[in-house]
Amino acid sequence: MGSNNQNSEESSFYAQRRLFLLVNIRNERNIHSDNSLTRAQGYSALSSAYHTIYTGASTEFGKIFKPWWLLWLAPIRVALWCVTWFPLGIWCYLRALPLSNKVVCLIGYGSMSIGMCNTRQSILFDRSKYKEARKCLIAGLTKNPEKAYTRGIFYVLLADASKKYDPYDACLLVRMALEEAREAEVEEDSSQATYICYRCAILSDFFDINNGHRLRLSTKTLQ
Repeated sequence: MGSNNQNSEESSFYAQRRLFLLVNIRNERNIHSDNSLTRAQGYSALSSAYHTIYTGASTEFGKIFKPWWLLWLAPIRVALWCVTWFPLGIWCYLRALPLSNKVVCLIGYGSMSIGMCNTRQSILFDRSKYKEARKCLIAGLTKNPEKAYTRGIFYVLLADASKKYDPYDACLLVRMALEEAREAEVEEDSSQATYICYRCAILSDFFDINNGHRLRLSTKTLQ
């Protein structure tokens, strides 16, 4: 119960507005530094926070229509969302990608950390920029992520970004992601393996690999 309340507080509009203010204050010096890497780190931190905020705004909009017995309050809740979450969310959405692009311009994918690559691929996926997301994910994998979960999620996301351009390689990437999910289940947290299996199940249906149903069963077992 306490954990749920804490998560609710952290995702509240006031908490996200506070995050917006703090991340801008903390990175003001970094983005004006003469050092390219320091500036890139500042831009990446801003884009990461902005991604968190606009994702939160989208999530909160979806909550407006739940539960169904409170639908009669939806007009009021929409109005409140429009004067709170919408301005903050749309600002962060419009700024996140340009800031992420500055990171690439300053230091290139070769000098970006795994965390920077992870933030950028999330922003690119949100805008359906799959070709650029592929470059970002490949760059992240070349840095040999330490955790099996990180490798697995990068593989499955790379498969998702590649499915329209290179279906054969995408199929192979799904299988590689599943291998990492098995390792993550043993070494780390089963919930992380569950998420990878879930994404693989969706892609398996897309490729008609005939094991999407089996993967969903595996996901339920892990849960």
